[in-house]
Amino acid sequence: MKSGKILRRLAAREMKKNRLQFASMIAITMLAVTLFCGFISNTKTLERAVNKYFTSTNLCDLCVQMGKITDTEKEYFSSLDAVAEYRAYAEGTLDGKSAKLYVGDTSVSRPEVVQGVSGVTIDQRTAELNNISVGSDVTLGVTLPLGSRYYDVEMEAKVTGLMNFPETTVSASSVAVYISEAKFEEMAKEKYPYINIDVSYFYNQVVIKTSEADALKTEINERFEGDGNLIFIYDRESMEAPLLLDGEISQSRKMLYVFPVIFLLVSVFVILTTVNRLILDERTEIGTLKALGFSRGEILRHYAGFGGILCLVGGAVGAVVGPFIVPNVMKVKYQLVYNLSIPVIPAFDVLGTVFAVGTVALLAAVISVLVCRNVVKESPASCMRPAVPKDNLFLRLGKRRDVKEKAPERVKEKGRVSFKGRKDGALSFKMAVRNIAIKPVRALMTVIGITGCVALLMCAFGIGDTVNNSLETEFYKQFTYDISTPYNTSGFTKKMDAMKASGEIEAFETYKIHYMTAIGAEANKDVKVYNFSENMTMTTIDTSGGRVVMSRSVAEFLGLKEGGTFTLNSGAQSFELTLSEIVDTAITKGVFLHTDLFGDIYGTSSAWIRADNITDELIDKINEAGGTAQATSVKDMWGYVEDKVSSINAMKYTLMIFAVLLSVVVLYNLSLLNINERTRDIATLKVLGFKRGKIALSLLFEIMLLTLAGTVCGLILGYPLTYLVLSINKVEIMSFLYYLKPVSYVYSALLALLTSFAINYIFGRSLDKINMIESLKSVE
Repeated sequence: MKSGKILRRLAAREMKKNRLQFASMIAITMLAVTLFCGFISNTKTLERAVNKYFTSTNLCDLCVQMGKITDTEKEYFSSLDAVAEYRAYAEGTLDGKSAKLYVGDTSVSRPEVVQGVSGVTIDQRTAELNNISVGSDVTLGVTLPLGSRYYDVEMEAKVTGLMNFPETTVSASSVAVYISEAKFEEMAKEKYPYINIDVSYFYNQVVIKTSEADALKTEINERFEGDGNLIFIYDRESMEAPLLLDGEISQSRKMLYVFPVIFLLVSVFVILTTVNRLILDERTEIGTLKALGFSRGEILRHYAGFGGILCLVGGAVGAVVGPFIVPNVMKVKYQLVYNLSIPVIPAFDVLGTVFAVGTVALLAAVISVLVCRNVVKESPASCMRPAVPKDNLFLRLGKRRDVKEKAPERVKEKGRVSFKGRKDGALSFKMAVRNIAIKPVRALMTVIGITGCVALLMCAFGIGDTVNNSLETEFYKQFTYDISTPYNTSGFTKKMDAMKASGEIEAFETYKIHYMTAIGAEANKDVKVYNFSENMTMTTIDTSGGRVVMSRSVAEFLGLKEGGTFTLNSGAQSFELTLSEIVDTAITKGVFLHTDLFGDIYGTSSAWIRADNITDELIDKINEAGGTAQATSVKDMWGYVEDKVSSINAMKYTLMIFAVLLSVVVLYNLSLLNINERTRDIATLKVLGFKRGKIALSLLFEIMLLTLAGTVCGLILGYPLTYLVLSINKVEIMSFLYYLKPVSYVYSALLALLTSFAINYIFGRSLDKINMIESLKSVE
């Protein structure tokens, strides 16, 4: 009991004496566990939100698009061992803007009404952007087949509700309108009172709920093969919303093995350095405890408890703070890109939290035991003396130089001792090198810590540089158009010629896009096929002479290399081709070939347009000429892509903040330990007449040398870490063209060096507080 009471008092005294070092240990542990538990919570929170949303809306497993669903098709789908429901789908307009119109009363893939009631419901993000609310009057445009002809119909409607639609959860594609069958028939009756319109006449989609999606998809393809009525069939793996959301969950889970691991490793190095220094400072106390009869086990448990308990405290704080910080940072991105409700209170993963906190605390305790064990082995008398620095190469070289150098002349100036011919800067530098040589392990730990910080900074800058480089390469180097648009009118090219003659545009080029299945060596993939003519000047991709070019992301997915063969299948026709070249493209991905290979087969007619002055009026005029509302400027496409990859930018700024915090903790801890262990040296220098500035210079040299070494290593590791992080965080909309600007190297180095300098400046001002008499007292 008495021994426990003594150890507790000793612990309290050591806590008070070394409170700043202990605070740094708590801080570094908190940062590591904050990230780890934060990403665990973010993954779990997002996964729960996605599963809850798709379950409540009963998202379909298969969606079958047909030209028309007749009684024959209904009879077939009704015979399946699955839930099959019908609805009408058409590309239309909402107040003149392109929209997806759905008509049905299905329980599968049903809209989630968030305000109002069903009837005429509009995606809530679209409503917000267009100032539409429940009760607003809107105009819906759609092309309807009536009899043997098609009619462009406009119907007035009153919005009855706002919704989220599971198949258009992604905000960029969420211009969706869902109309109940009764409401549609009512609207149509008002428009055409003399025609009895039945919604079932317009059915062209089947939404299916099944547990055997792959087998049923194959069966449906075989059943309707060759009859021309089946347009396409896709499952969840090819639906945009589930695909992207599953990708977000996977990316968040993979992030657990990147940043938290880096911070954990750096924290282990900091803990090792700190515990090592503290235990060596406690040699006298350890010797006293041994002399008083305390057992080796009691002493080891006492000092192991410091590391374990401190890291347990830091880990506990991080485990509580992390799930509130990281998920809420990522929540901003998720709600920007997706129409998805994320819980305000994040999910906590008990097992993950216990694992993270327990691992860090256990590591700290083990490190403390390993360091303390060497001291405990010594005799009490030996422990009560200061440790003698081990001889090493640096010290031997230093001694030889000192012997050869002429001793400075000792003189007295204005009541103080001085040395004639002394070079203070050189002496400060030699003292810094000497201190590094005496503590090589601690110096190495510091270099590793700074390396991790600078590598994280480089990664943060590299993320932004890579995204910008990908967009700049796409829109300003590989493709030099200003506006892209599809068109479906026969007089489009004549109107473009007229606009070119009037000076409204500079030039335009037309091409076709085909949606086909590419069959490669390792996989199949639905791809866009760009059918170029001979004289394409707005792209650097060369398809002349029958060349077949493929974007790298598609080629890697299919397992193809240059010279390999693959097949393009359109359902009715197949083309076996040889891959001529693989190119790195960011946004425009697919297969690029010459029109001679395909001829004038059916495809989406599109155009690239170059113009000096791009205005809304010009876009409207191009839309009118093309008969669509889909003309898009490069500026709008850039903004759209940036919105899609906003999580990447959020990660960039989060990384910067945590990297700077980590560098501050590492450098603060080192500087504090440096001053505490060199109080005798500093006091000696003050007695000899050295001013505060000269003493601080030696401390500055030491930290700056270590920071410089760590900065160089971090700059080297910056690109590989950027590549690793972005390769884990791939997004469907963009293929990353990895790049780091030279100025990013400069910024990262300056941030590290300036942080180091600022911390040393703060500590340099505290040198006057060192008591020379107490510091120079003998240990005995």
